[in-house]
Amino acid sequence: MASKKSRRSPTKKRPSRQRRRKRQRRFHLSFTTIIDGAALLLMLVGVLSIVALMSPTHSPLVARWVAFWQTWLGTGRWLAPLAFIGTGTWLLAPRLDWPDVRHPRVLGGLFGGSLLVLIALEVAGDDGGRIGAQLTHWFLLAFGRWGTWLMLVVVALLLIRWVSARPLHTFIPSLPSLHLPTILNTWWAVLSHALAHIARLITNLAHAIHACVRRMRTPRLSLPTVIPIHHATHRPANEEAPWPLPPWETFLREDDASTFDPLSIRTKTRIIEETLAHFHVPARVVEVQRGPRVTQFGVEPGYIERVVRGETRRQKVKVRAITRLANDLALALSAPRIRIEAPVPGKPIVGIEVPNDHADIVTLRGVMESPEFQRLRSPLRLALGRDVSGAPLVADLAKMPHLLIAGATGSGKSVCINTILTCLLCHNAPDRLNLLLIDPKMVELSTYNGIPHLVTSVITDIDHVIPALRWAVAEMERRYVLFSAVGARHLEAYNRTARERGEPTLPYLVIVIDELADLMLTAPDEVEYNITRLAQMARATGIHLIVATQRPSVNVITGLIKANFPARIAFAVASQIDSRVILDKPGAETLLGSGDMLYLGADASIPKRAQACYVSDEELQQLILFWQTAAAQRPAAPKEKRRPTHLVDAPPEGPLMQQSLWDALPADDSEPDPLLPQARLLTSQYARLSPRLIQHRLRVSLARAERLFNLLVREGLLDPRTGMVRKQATTPDEHA
Repeated sequence: MASKKSRRSPTKKRPSRQRRRKRQRRFHLSFTTIIDGAALLLMLVGVLSIVALMSPTHSPLVARWVAFWQTWLGTGRWLAPLAFIGTGTWLLAPRLDWPDVRHPRVLGGLFGGSLLVLIALEVAGDDGGRIGAQLTHWFLLAFGRWGTWLMLVVVALLLIRWVSARPLHTFIPSLPSLHLPTILNTWWAVLSHALAHIARLITNLAHAIHACVRRMRTPRLSLPTVIPIHHATHRPANEEAPWPLPPWETFLREDDASTFDPLSIRTKTRIIEETLAHFHVPARVVEVQRGPRVTQFGVEPGYIERVVRGETRRQKVKVRAITRLANDLALALSAPRIRIEAPVPGKPIVGIEVPNDHADIVTLRGVMESPEFQRLRSPLRLALGRDVSGAPLVADLAKMPHLLIAGATGSGKSVCINTILTCLLCHNAPDRLNLLLIDPKMVELSTYNGIPHLVTSVITDIDHVIPALRWAVAEMERRYVLFSAVGARHLEAYNRTARERGEPTLPYLVIVIDELADLMLTAPDEVEYNITRLAQMARATGIHLIVATQRPSVNVITGLIKANFPARIAFAVASQIDSRVILDKPGAETLLGSGDMLYLGADASIPKRAQACYVSDEELQQLILFWQTAAAQRPAAPKEKRRPTHLVDAPPEGPLMQQSLWDALPADDSEPDPLLPQARLLTSQYARLSPRLIQHRLRVSLARAERLFNLLVREGLLDPRTGMVRKQATTPDEHA
């Protein structure tokens, strides 16, 4: 014990309890001090946020701060610093001798008013960020557009009443005589109308949920239920009821939210400027256009200063100096491919198109609901996609008047054709639009079988294609005869005259060929002849062609065909040669695929880049089912007015006034062929025949030409090995 006591120093004493309390009180912060510090910190953050939002360049940390408020508040990002400053002022109100401001309802009014501003921005068509978009979605779902504006005004008035703690009529000096019962009655009327609207919304929602549950209980093959179609009840018996149009707003999907990242845009802008400066090309990005698939950076070339004989001269950077750095820019941006548009039409800038980190899906409904599409009054208006700035790309097939689509396998041709057909079927009834679909691949267009717009089933047999094109040429000639009889120059004028006379009108006829390469391989002369003749003359008769191919070579897209197709769509191709075949200029080889395309309009000299619309199989199936159901529920027409499902059975007189769509081929070689007398006549004109020569002279398919060759061999007119003529026939009826 003595040793332990000896270790302590006799001169060192422990501090007293009172001294320890003074030392602890010296480092103690009061609650008021903490509140004041927090208020000053909030006001400082608000001021710095205003400076950051106004500054064009930022550090990485500040850029993330600005991008955060841009994402969540959009255009209302300026409300964030105002909220910080307002909250700090609210906390400092007692120190500033503003006791009324410290009331909690003032802070509630500040944040409530900010939310109202975000909703108003979204309803007005501006960007309210994620918060504004979600709140606006709820308001629009409950009250509609005009109801949302009304509710915003009502909530704003209630917010003013709650924050000011004053009756509303006291804010207007000219209305001091309004009594409280009158105000209550007015508010009750507004509230009753809103409640009635909400009740109707809940009822419609319950019906929709019930319909969805009923569809889920049915097997998948019969998932689309029968769509009710109402026909007019007070219509004369001899007049057919009008065809209903599909409610495409119910089954076409809406546009998804855009994945816009301001930080990525700023980073790519800095990389482009630094890369160009590294190669001694001074330039700066002055414009950014963000599209669904690519973003176009508008680069303004700068000046290079050179000293010549002691004199400093400024020389503009050449456009070629920027275009030759495409691969270096792609390497610096870590992009698979970039495309440089030099210059951008109508602007003094060079466009550098860089793929986005996350691509947006362009839906058909979003383009069809746009004002650009609604302004087109043509029945053949098309929604093609969105360009690099996100603007809708629309066109009129009647003005094209024909469309050529080409691209490599998997680049988006079939989806583009389905989008075009969906757009046409959503706005045209069968009495205004007819379709002739040719699909040698047998799988792309076969789903359209059964809709009432088809003049015949989807043609998948190569032997039936040539007769189908012949029928189209004959139909064009028949329409010209009808036009000349009434003095009409085009289809609209003839239909106008027919309606005045009470006669049936003529529908538009759109011919879609999904794969031209297979047809050109089988019968190139016949296919080229009929397609070229239709493309040259069929515009005035309302007959239009949409031709697609995956092999854009000069053997498939010949110069004669390409000259008659001024409107073209090029998807991604393998080489620059293929791009020149389609567009007569390079550019398609740098596309990204999956709907990325270049559209060359009939009245344009420079192609426009865009992302094609996407239509899913479920949306397409519901549209086809609607028209199949409409055709099944429609009363059967009289026999003389009923359209044949196959034009093989069409009568010689009627709406088409044509013979069979394709020639009646014999079941086997034992039956006579209608063209056999003409084939016999060829033996008197040539010393040697071959199936190719018969195909060219009689304009038939190769399979039928071989059949005629075998019949001539069987009759002993030709040598089966050499094709030499053994016995010449002088007249077609010599062997009859």
